[in-house]
Amino acid sequence: MNRKIQSKKWLRQHINHSLLQDFYDDPKISKSLLVMEEKVMNGEVTAFIAAEDLLKEFKNS
Repeated sequence: MNRKIQSKKWLRQHINHSLLQDFYDDPKISKSLLVMEEKVMNGEVTAFIAAEDLLKEFKNS
């Protein structure tokens, strides 16, 4: 694979990894995630809506 393409791939992988880590390490998100998982399991909310709500919360924190 071309080095430039590989570098671009690494850039995106690093961004994705860092965003995921920041998301899951956020204390408020950790608590909200548990609540949303329970709501999804109980059929109170769809997985898509739960994910969107969690992402909105994270973006606003």
